[in-house]
Amino acid sequence: GQRVRVIEGLHAGCCGVVLERAVLWECGRAVTAVVEPEHHHDVLLDEDEDEAGPRRISPYQVEPWPRVGQQVCWLPGEPNAIATVTSFHGGDDNGSGYILSRRLYASPATVEAMAGGEVRGTRAA
Repeated sequence: GQRVRVIEGLHAGCCGVVLERAVLWECGRAVTAVVEPEHHHDVLLDEDEDEAGPRRISPYQVEPWPRVGQQVCWLPGEPNAIATVTSFHGGDDNGSGYILSRRLYASPATVEAMAGGEVRGTRAA
């Protein structure tokens, strides 16, 4: 499931995984008050992995983590392998994960060789 960080309440600052999303749509309309247990996410906090199970946390007390736009190190042990989170992809047969964007630099000669033609803004020799 989606990784989240608790932003308020007893577990503020803790991170974990949403095992079951809150039900915030009932009888054709949005839930306006988060009062029932099913209106809360089931979140397994990283600190609780050895304990009994997930905690019920309001969806208004968590945020995606890493969040869209956040820069992350995507290769363990490689501090310069930085990418930006563009979205979360989850729930299909391929599993879940983050879609990242990374700026790469290449010489025009390398790009031309890869593309098999001219790169816009350069002249053929």
